[in-house]
Amino acid sequence: MPWKTIGVVDQRMRFATEAIRARRTMTELCQQYGISRQVGYKWVSRFKADRRRGLGNQRRDPVRSPRRLSLLWQGRIRRARRRWRHWGAQKIGAILRREYGASKAPSERVIGKWLKRMELTMPRRRRRRLGAAVTRLELTPARRANHVWTGDFKGWFLTRQGQRVEPLTVRDLYSRYALTIKALPSQKWRPVQR
Repeated sequence: MPWKTIGVVDQRMRFATEAIRARRTMTELCQQYGISRQVGYKWVSRFKADRRRGLGNQRRDPVRSPRRLSLLWQGRIRRARRRWRHWGAQKIGAILRREYGASKAPSERVIGKWLKRMELTMPRRRRRRLGAAVTRLELTPARRANHVWTGDFKGWFLTRQGQRVEPLTVRDLYSRYALTIKALPSQKWRPVQR
């Protein structure tokens, strides 16, 4: 005589009927069947709602997915794009929401993906940003002392009185010796008054 095999649904049904009869606690029943209490309560509530049908494995795929858009919505997106050729996903989404209701229409992101997938979009042309043409002058190489001097602002700081100071340095390029350091109120050039 062959062994009787019990299916998963039959085992869940047996568990649910024992739990409803309440002869033992839910903790004891769950320990006997080797499941957690959370899973036990789930099977009991499904059994109460749909009887035996509710105890089978349910689909785990999402109810709505951007990869699966109905042919009806695909057609609506395609027609809207052909009618308004220069409109993007945002404007097409607004039209679809107005005509068919906000809860039913796909999101702008989904519409954009489907426009791309249906090859109804053109990739945006990227413009090269050209800055101002800068020509760098060659520096004069220093061959001897005092041949070339350089001037440079070293960055501002605040004095103890809270006054902003911009230090200007003048130095000999050959010896790298600082000829002078002058504290100025700003980097703006002012003509010398005589």
